[in-house]
Amino acid sequence: MNYAFQKYLALFITIFLLSSTEFLQTGMIAFAAVPIRGEIQASPEEYSLVIALHACLAVISISKIRWFVERLGWRYYVLGSVGIYIIGALICSLSDELRIFTVGRAIMGLGGGSFFTVARILANIPTGPSRFTAIKVFSSGVAIGTAAAPFFAALAVAHDTWQAIFWVLIGEVSLAALLSLAYAPKDPLPHDQWARGGGAPILLLALISFFLLYV
Repeated sequence: MNYAFQKYLALFITIFLLSSTEFLQTGMIAFAAVPIRGEIQASPEEYSLVIALHACLAVISISKIRWFVERLGWRYYVLGSVGIYIIGALICSLSDELRIFTVGRAIMGLGGGSFFTVARILANIPTGPSRFTAIKVFSSGVAIGTAAAPFFAALAVAHDTWQAIFWVLIGEVSLAALLSLAYAPKDPLPHDQWARGGGAPILLLALISFFLLYV
């Protein structure tokens, strides 16, 4: 193992975990849709509404990455996002009705909607040949997350524990949060470099994205 690889090992693993999480969760929740709908007493239309709401909040989360990173720094941004995501996943795993599940998925969208984009940004941190390695790790996370989703969903449903879908996600992002302590700078940018952003454009983005996704 060369020095460059050792230097960025924690970063590479984090990139893999974050890039795979979105595709893993989307695939698992899609493949286990019928059992989950049965457990929370949701119709196909209601379940689609939950998916649209999660995607809408994920769009908002992605749009505010820069705003939060400038004020919190990368380390606290990753830790905070993972913390919010875990809370949402726990709520989903404990839910037995549509309303609770919807709240959990909404919180997961706010916390984890930006994971894939963050992984893509982090892949640009290494320099030289290590950057190409980071890009390969990023792509591998997408492929493996997509491929593993049906397997884990089927395993959870077969053992009558659909909640395990969210336990897998909690374990994955928790490891990513711990690894971020090894490489992510904790200092925010100087105040004069902060971007400005109003609430009205975000509200408009939320409304447009929700109705577009739901339709």
